[in-house]
Amino acid sequence: MTNRIPHGSPAGYEAGCRTRSACPHGDLSPWVTCAEASVRRRSDYRLWQLPLDQPIPRTGTVDDAPRAPEAPQPSPTASDLDAHGTLGGYRRGCHRDRLCPNWTIGRTTCAGARREYIREYRERRFRSEGHTITHGTTYGYYLGCRDRRTCPGGADAVTCSDAQAARKREIAAAAGIPPRVDPVDSLPASERVWALRAEGYSLREIARLTGCGHTTIAELAKTGSGRRSQITPETLQRILGSRVER
Repeated sequence: MTNRIPHGSPAGYEAGCRTRSACPHGDLSPWVTCAEASVRRRSDYRLWQLPLDQPIPRTGTVDDAPRAPEAPQPSPTASDLDAHGTLGGYRRGCHRDRLCPNWTIGRTTCAGARREYIREYRERRFRSEGHTITHGTTYGYYLGCRDRRTCPGGADAVTCSDAQAARKREIAAAAGIPPRVDPVDSLPASERVWALRAEGYSLREIARLTGCGHTTIAELAKTGSGRRSQITPETLQRILGSRVER
């Protein structure tokens, strides 16, 4: 398959023109090589905003530069044109929409054909066409059933997303990673801190008595929107179980 390479641009570098010596735009050309264009685009935010196939001049700005001369390219054969706009064209190396010949004539590109194939594939799997989805399993999750609202669930009413979450917890436990602890309401802890403050304890003294960090106590001592709304069960237990030394 033959693709027209936009030399002098980052797209040319991605299309395979990786060396300065092989690029038609040498040192005497008003345009940089594809390799130089790729480097400049990564280091210049203005160039980053331009299309990938925009040639970059050696001097001046892109807006002031004349149109880049097109390097001679062999004409595509009939079989090449027939392959474009298909999944086979994508598999043969036509991965970018703008580099596909179908892009300029408004037809489906090879990358577009692949996206459509993936979309239809997932829909067929979700409808249990082809390989049947066993809902309520991690296998169903990997086949595309990832929405708890639409998953019918298994015999135990577990959805595919729930099964995947449980599997992740099992893997974490096997690796020695402690399970995630859900936070609790911090209001009881704040009330305890407020009571200690009313008795004359400073924030530093409360932090020492409870074994909590000074920042945590300071955030719990606040009122209104600045107060921390949730804490861990361990922090709550430390604050409520603290003993007053005075």
